[in-house]
Amino acid sequence: EVFSNQRGIVVNNSGSLPAISSVNSGVGVAIEGKVTSANGVGLRGEHAGLGFGTGVWGLSNAAGGTGVRGEHGASSGNGVGVDGSSGSPDGIGVRGSGVGTGVYGIATDSVDTGDRVGVRGRADAPNGIGVRGQATGASKTYGVYGLADASATGAGVYGESPLLGMQGVASSVNSAAIGVQGKASAKGVQGVAAQSAGSA
Repeated sequence: EVFSNQRGIVVNNSGSLPAISSVNSGVGVAIEGKVTSANGVGLRGEHAGLGFGTGVWGLSNAAGGTGVRGEHGASSGNGVGVDGSSGSPDGIGVRGSGVGTGVYGIATDSVDTGDRVGVRGRADAPNGIGVRGQATGASKTYGVYGLADASATGAGVYGESPLLGMQGVASSVNSAAIGVQGKASAKGVQGVAAQSAGSA
C-alpha cells in the first residue's frame, strides 16, 4: 500500500518482503535521501517493535566492501562520520564485532605533527573509563595491547595524568600476580619524576 501525505511517500507492508526495493546495476546509488534544512536527516531508519530489531542495516558481500559507511565531508570543524548513542545506562552507543577485529580506527593525516588519534574514548562520569578493553579467552590474552612499530622513540602504551600516569592492578590472590610488568632487553620498567623536590 503506497500513498502520499505530508511526509512525502508512505509505504505500509506487514509481510516479510521489503516495503521498498530498489536495484541499481551500475555504479550509482540505489536509494538516496537528501535534506537541505540545517538540522534535517537525509535517511532515517527506525525499529519500533520488540526484540533485537535493527533501524538501519547495511550489507556488503564484496571481499573489501563496507556494510555501512558514514562520511563527514567538511575540511574543518568537529563533524562526525558515524555517530551512535544509547539512552540506557547499560546500552552501547557504537558496537563493532568481527571474527578478526571488532572496531578499527585509522587517523589518516600523516603530514600534520599534531595529535592524531585512531581510536579515542571519553567518559564524563565521575568514575568513568575513557577506553576499556576486555579479553575473555582462557589463554594468554590482553585486555588492551599497544604497539608502536614505526618510531624508535614511540611508546606502545602511554599514560598521562596530573597525579597517576599509569596504574596496574592484579586482583588475584595468587603470589605470582603482577600489577604492572615490563620486559625489555635493557630496561623493563623505567620511571621519571619531573618534580625536583618532595616525594615524586
